[in-house]
Amino acid sequence: MTSLEPATFDLARAALGPACGRAELTRGTLFLRYIGLGGSCSSSQIADHCSDGAALSVWEHNLLVQAINERFLEVGNLERVAFS
Repeated sequence: MTSLEPATFDLARAALGPACGRAELTRGTLFLRYIGLGGSCSSSQIADHCSDGAALSVWEHNLLVQAINERFLEVGNLERVAFS
């Protein structure tokens, strides 16, 4: 599913939930932004991925990261989530 070490990918996944909070993104808004970037997973798959459930592919994970980072830019937050 991923090309990363499982522990490394788990850390990357664990960063998504808190980053959404800091970016002032609800899970619903994150999902809409993710779909807008070309994501193809369901909202429940996104929720599972962000809360240590079933993992998405690295590609889909990175689309979530992109959506969060774009929101950081919008709100003037210099923080960025690292891509996997």
